[in-house]
Amino acid sequence: MESLKVVSLEVENVKRVRRVDMTFDETGLTVIGGKNAQGKTSLLDAVKWTLGGDRFRPSDPGHEGAQPETKVTLSNGMIAEIHGKNSSLKVTDPSGKRGGITLVQDFIGTFALDLPKFLNSTATDKCKMLMDTFPGLGKKLADLNAEKAKVYQERLTVGREMEKKDKHAKDLPYDESAPEQLLSTSDMAAKLTATLSKNAANKAARDNVLVGKMRAENAAKNVLAKAGRVSEVERMLAEAKDALNHAIAERTGFDEQVKQSERTAADLIDDDVSSVKKEMGEIDVINAKVRQNLEKAHAEDEASTLRVEYNALSDRIEQIDAERVALMDTVKLPLPELAIDDGELIYNGQKWDCMSGAEHLKVGTAICMVLKPSCGFVLLDELEKMDLDTMKEFGEWLVENNMQAIGTRVSRGEECSVIIDDGIVVQVNKKESGFDL
Repeated sequence: MESLKVVSLEVENVKRVRRVDMTFDETGLTVIGGKNAQGKTSLLDAVKWTLGGDRFRPSDPGHEGAQPETKVTLSNGMIAEIHGKNSSLKVTDPSGKRGGITLVQDFIGTFALDLPKFLNSTATDKCKMLMDTFPGLGKKLADLNAEKAKVYQERLTVGREMEKKDKHAKDLPYDESAPEQLLSTSDMAAKLTATLSKNAANKAARDNVLVGKMRAENAAKNVLAKAGRVSEVERMLAEAKDALNHAIAERTGFDEQVKQSERTAADLIDDDVSSVKKEMGEIDVINAKVRQNLEKAHAEDEASTLRVEYNALSDRIEQIDAERVALMDTVKLPLPELAIDDGELIYNGQKWDCMSGAEHLKVGTAICMVLKPSCGFVLLDELEKMDLDTMKEFGEWLVENNMQAIGTRVSRGEECSVIIDDGIVVQVNKKESGFDL
């Protein structure tokens, strides 16, 4: 269905307007120019009143007490008029049926007649109005935004804990001389006992050498005694000789044992127990260093674990942003530079409060077109917010998008389609996309 446009306008005795009759092109920008207080805004108010009903009725509509008269013809053939002693509103449809303002309400958007109402709404409300035109978009974006906020808060908490663990680990000293594990008193005692046992065994072996030597010496004395007795006791010679031979054999055996014991004892090396005793004396100091190193390692492990969690949350935030971008890619917004981010409108990378007045008008007009597709026109006041180049581009954009805008500008320049002075049109500037008087 073709969107509704304003075809012609007849206004007489409304506020500052004395008499203005105009016809309009169905696309593009019509600029009503003139100095201040000459009837420009009064002309727009007349259109609002005629198409919007009593809620737009001026408090003192008649010009210098005269009876106000208006007539607005729309592109669907409807005609809205205000006339008579009581300034009653009458709407006639193409079939000739007559009625009140309800006949046009289904076709005309609220913001088309009262764009400031949209412009002055909160940034959140503007975004919600636009998103509500796309089924399910608002909830999907809200769900993604809520999840992003939750993940962001979780990442913030993890990041703070990670930084605390990192700082704690860096602040802890590290003693490279300390063993990796804590020392045990019972283990050290067992180690000392084993060492002492080994050393005791070595001592016993050395004592055996002394015993052997003593035995060998005693055997030698026995040999001397026996030899002395041989000279004295001839009759016991044979016996003595046997005893001597036995003693000699026994001595030889003991001598060999002594030599073997000496060789064995010479190879024995006692373990130094001083280091073990020192460790036992310093076990608390050493264990303090080990605990310190273990605490540092534990803090580093905790920080590393938190870093993995932090990075995972960061990845999820990026994924959510990508999902939001993908979701918005499925939505055809009225302006290519227009976007929705975190429940706010973004135009050319700027939020609403950072946009210029000209950008407000352009974005507002574009959104009006989306909010009420059946309404193809919008009324704009204060077009002086746009410089000439911006206004020209805006007019071209209106034509490209089959939109009609009727606005006012404090100016008497050639950019104005008509110039109003003291409530009447005093000059017409013909334009390609303008209007005819």
